Amino acid sequence: MTRFWIIACALVCFTTYLKAQTRGAYSPPTSLSHVFEDHFPDAEMASWKKDASGYEVTFVNHELKMTAHYSFSEVWERTDIEVPLNMMPAESMAHFRKNFPGATLLKTGYLDAPEARYYKIDISIDGRRRQLRYDDKGVFIK
Repeated sequence: MTRFWIIACALVCFTTYLKAQTRGAYSPPTSLSHVFEDHFPDAEMASWKKDASGYEVTFVNHELKMTAHYSFSEVWERTDIEVPLNMMPAESMAHFRKNFPGATLLKTGYLDAPEARYYKIDISIDGRRRQLRYDDKGVFIK
Protein backbone atom coordinates (compact mmCIF):
# COMPACT_ATOMS: atom_id res chain seq x y z
CA MET A 1 0.00 0.00 0.00
CA THR A 2 2.86 2.39 0.77
CA ARG A 3 4.32 1.75 -2.69
CA PHE A 4 0.96 2.73 -4.22
CA TRP A 5 0.94 6.10 -2.42
CA ILE A 6 4.53 6.84 -3.39
CA ILE A 7 3.77 6.10 -7.05
CA ALA A 8 0.49 8.08 -6.89
CA CYS A 9 2.23 11.11 -5.35
CA ALA A 10 5.02 10.93 -7.92
CA LEU A 11 2.48 10.82 -10.77
CA VAL A 12 0.53 13.76 -9.36
CA CYS A 13 3.72 15.83 -9.00
CA PHE A 14 4.90 14.92 -12.49
CA THR A 15 1.57 15.70 -14.19
CA THR A 16 1.30 18.98 -12.28
CA TYR A 17 4.78 19.91 -13.53
CA LEU A 18 3.90 19.02 -17.12
CA LYS A 19 0.65 20.98 -16.98
CA ALA A 20 2.55 24.06 -15.82
CA GLN A 21 4.90 23.87 -18.82
CA THR A 22 3.83 25.55 -22.06
CA ARG A 23 4.52 23.20 -24.92
CA GLY A 24 6.82 24.72 -27.49
CA ALA A 25 7.50 27.72 -25.24
CA TYR A 26 10.76 29.52 -25.77
CA SER A 27 12.59 32.20 -23.86
CA PRO A 28 14.03 34.71 -26.34
CA PRO A 29 17.39 36.44 -25.94
CA THR A 30 17.17 39.35 -23.50
CA SER A 31 18.05 41.84 -26.24
CA LEU A 32 15.10 40.60 -28.36
CA SER A 33 12.77 40.87 -25.37
CA HIS A 34 13.77 44.53 -25.08
CA VAL A 35 13.19 45.12 -28.81
CA PHE A 36 9.73 43.55 -28.47
CA GLU A 37 8.87 45.54 -25.34
CA ASP A 38 9.93 48.78 -27.04
CA HIS A 39 7.80 47.96 -30.10
CA PHE A 40 4.77 46.74 -28.12
CA PRO A 41 4.88 48.33 -24.64
CA ASP A 42 1.26 47.36 -23.85
CA ALA A 43 1.61 43.69 -24.85
CA GLU A 44 0.23 41.06 -22.50
CA MET A 45 0.48 37.25 -22.33
CA ALA A 46 3.48 36.95 -24.67
CA SER A 47 4.35 33.43 -25.80
CA TRP A 48 7.56 32.94 -27.79
CA LYS A 49 8.60 30.36 -30.37
CA LYS A 50 11.73 29.88 -32.42
CA ASP A 51 11.67 28.16 -35.81
CA ALA A 52 13.81 27.86 -38.93
CA SER A 53 12.94 31.40 -40.09
CA GLY A 54 13.40 33.30 -36.83
CA TYR A 55 11.45 34.22 -33.71
CA GLU A 56 7.71 34.49 -33.30
CA VAL A 57 5.79 35.95 -30.38
CA THR A 58 2.03 35.70 -29.94
CA PHE A 59 0.45 38.18 -27.55
CA VAL A 60 -2.54 40.40 -26.81
CA ASN A 61 -2.28 44.14 -27.41
CA HIS A 62 -5.25 46.44 -26.82
CA GLU A 63 -7.57 43.39 -26.78
CA LEU A 64 -6.37 42.16 -30.20
CA LYS A 65 -4.46 38.92 -30.66
CA MET A 66 -1.22 39.52 -32.55
CA THR A 67 1.78 37.56 -33.75
CA ALA A 68 5.01 39.46 -34.36
CA HIS A 69 7.84 37.93 -36.38
CA TYR A 70 11.52 38.78 -35.89
CA SER A 71 14.60 37.67 -37.82
CA PHE A 72 17.52 35.89 -36.16
CA SER A 73 19.27 39.27 -36.19
CA GLU A 74 16.37 40.52 -34.02
CA VAL A 75 14.85 42.78 -36.66
CA TRP A 76 11.05 43.10 -36.73
CA GLU A 77 9.69 41.65 -39.99
CA ARG A 78 5.92 41.79 -39.65
CA THR A 79 2.95 41.55 -37.32
CA ASP A 80 -0.20 39.57 -38.09
CA ILE A 81 -3.23 40.96 -36.25
CA GLU A 82 -6.52 39.11 -35.83
CA VAL A 83 -9.28 41.63 -36.51
CA PRO A 84 -12.87 40.88 -35.45
CA LEU A 85 -15.54 41.29 -38.14
CA ASN A 86 -17.01 44.35 -36.46
CA MET A 87 -13.63 46.12 -36.72
CA MET A 88 -13.07 45.43 -40.42
CA PRO A 89 -13.64 48.36 -42.81
CA ALA A 90 -17.27 48.28 -43.96
CA GLU A 91 -16.19 48.71 -47.60
CA SER A 92 -14.04 45.58 -47.51
CA MET A 93 -16.85 43.48 -46.05
CA ALA A 94 -19.33 44.86 -48.61
CA HIS A 95 -16.90 44.03 -51.44
CA PHE A 96 -16.41 40.50 -50.11
CA ARG A 97 -20.16 39.85 -49.79
CA LYS A 98 -20.97 41.29 -53.23
CA ASN A 99 -18.14 39.69 -55.24
CA PHE A 100 -17.79 36.32 -53.53
CA PRO A 101 -21.29 35.00 -52.83
CA GLY A 102 -21.22 31.49 -51.50
CA ALA A 103 -17.65 31.83 -50.21
CA THR A 104 -16.92 30.77 -46.65
CA LEU A 105 -15.24 33.40 -44.52
CA LEU A 106 -12.33 31.76 -42.71
CA LYS A 107 -10.48 34.60 -41.01
CA THR A 108 -10.13 38.37 -40.97
CA GLY A 109 -7.02 40.30 -40.05
CA TYR A 110 -4.43 42.94 -40.76
CA LEU A 111 -0.82 42.61 -41.87
CA ASP A 112 1.61 45.26 -40.68
CA ALA A 113 5.08 45.03 -42.25
CA PRO A 114 7.71 47.55 -43.34
CA GLU A 115 6.89 46.99 -47.02
CA ALA A 116 3.13 46.40 -46.80
CA ARG A 117 0.10 47.17 -44.67
CA TYR A 118 -3.32 45.80 -45.51
CA TYR A 119 -6.49 44.24 -44.20
CA LYS A 120 -7.03 40.65 -45.25
CA ILE A 121 -9.99 38.33 -45.53
CA ASP A 122 -9.21 34.64 -45.90
CA ILE A 123 -11.96 32.74 -47.71
CA SER A 124 -12.71 29.32 -49.08
CA ILE A 125 -14.47 29.17 -52.43
CA ASP A 126 -14.99 26.10 -54.59
CA GLY A 127 -12.72 24.12 -52.26
CA ARG A 128 -9.81 26.54 -52.67
CA ARG A 129 -8.41 29.04 -50.19
CA ARG A 130 -7.92 32.63 -51.22
CA GLN A 131 -6.82 35.79 -49.46
CA LEU A 132 -8.45 39.11 -50.33
CA ARG A 133 -6.45 42.25 -49.54
CA TYR A 134 -7.73 45.76 -48.82
CA ASP A 135 -6.06 49.08 -48.07
CA ASP A 136 -6.72 51.02 -44.87
CA LYS A 137 -9.89 52.53 -46.35
CA GLY A 138 -11.27 49.14 -47.33
CA VAL A 139 -10.54 49.47 -51.06
CA PHE A 140 -9.81 46.13 -52.76
CA ILE A 141 -6.12 45.62 -53.66
CA LYS A 142 -6.07 42.02 -54.87
